[in-house]
Amino acid sequence: MRAQLSSSFATRRRFFPLRWYARDAEQDIRTGYRMRTNEAEDRTEIVSVAELQGDLLQGRVNRKPWEQSRWRIAQPATGAYWYREGTEAEIEIGEGTRCINTELRCTEGAKLKIGCHAFLGERTIIQAKKLVEIGDGATIGRGALLLDRQHHPLVPWDKETVAPIVVGEHSYVGDYTVVLPGSIIPPGVVIPPCSVITKQSCQRSEPRWPYIRAKNHNRLLAADTERRIRERVAYNQLVSDSFSGSGRGGSLPQYNVFAVTVAGTLANVSFARSVTFYLRPWGPPVLGASPPYHLRVAHNTFVHNSTQILATGGDVTIGQDCMVSWRACVLTQCLDDHGDITLGDGVWVGAMAIILPGTTIGAGSVIGAGAVVQGHFPAFSVIAGHPARVIRTIPRFSGARHSTTDAV
Repeated sequence: MRAQLSSSFATRRRFFPLRWYARDAEQDIRTGYRMRTNEAEDRTEIVSVAELQGDLLQGRVNRKPWEQSRWRIAQPATGAYWYREGTEAEIEIGEGTRCINTELRCTEGAKLKIGCHAFLGERTIIQAKKLVEIGDGATIGRGALLLDRQHHPLVPWDKETVAPIVVGEHSYVGDYTVVLPGSIIPPGVVIPPCSVITKQSCQRSEPRWPYIRAKNHNRLLAADTERRIRERVAYNQLVSDSFSGSGRGGSLPQYNVFAVTVAGTLANVSFARSVTFYLRPWGPPVLGASPPYHLRVAHNTFVHNSTQILATGGDVTIGQDCMVSWRACVLTQCLDDHGDITLGDGVWVGAMAIILPGTTIGAGSVIGAGAVVQGHFPAFSVIAGHPARVIRTIPRFSGARHSTTDAV
């Protein structure tokens, strides 16, 4: 199989050049990469990676290629950052600020303001649809996520939440922390690593934070284990390799098949032809499986970049119309714990969420960004926290939250 893939890759490099760096977004449409809605083939059948080589090589698994082709990297004297072409005017960076390989994503008309002598850690992601403002001298740790938008509504007929984020002067946001829409961090505040900030709540001069973070004796993962998982995901290092000493998982061979990396045994990884993936800017997601376990992903699901879904200690089954956001991690084996994971139809896994062995998520549910999840959860629930719990329910719906026509 590996020889077959290598031969096919040679063909791909000859006839299907990488188009992510194309300067004209319309090139994708001219060359026929965008999915035709009237295709006769059945795109809902779940088939193994071995049968998907044609789709992989033609780029049919790449979601929104005309958007992914807009990513550029700027390299000022004080560092480097990724941005989308055409949004340069919305990004303001003060004198002396250092950016260490960060992502600064703006929607046209939004503002991303970074003060003077601030520091943005490596692989930090900051997204602005309305306003994200970072004060002078503030520090954002490695792998942190700041976003003033949800990107998708909780139910299809609703609108996404958009609210400004303000990080005060000389404040410190710890590594792998998630800052959600509407958060206002006062000046001089220190946020611990792996926190989730939801909003501001101050009493007199001492800030009191309603961020979702359990006490140590309630945590599903020890602080050092959680940080190790988040670091490996952010740096595209296979998480299962770090648990090889437990007797399960272990090092898996990896095969880069364009917009997705397959780890382990190719025949045990299956997904529908309508499943799509994001590649840029942080690299393809990883779908992995080791015998006797299988990973199956159903129709019209998409998986974001730098995400890992690993069936090394149990089966992973992901329903149709699901969304798995960036840097999420689905683990069927973690230390000495192992078990199956099932995501029902229409489940939305938020950015940087960690799903642990033995978890079942009911249809239509939403897992909050940064959550650490284990257990069985009912359908149409909003699940957040560490350990995760149901914080609200949402109206029932059918179909997908995201558009079904904007894939390739």
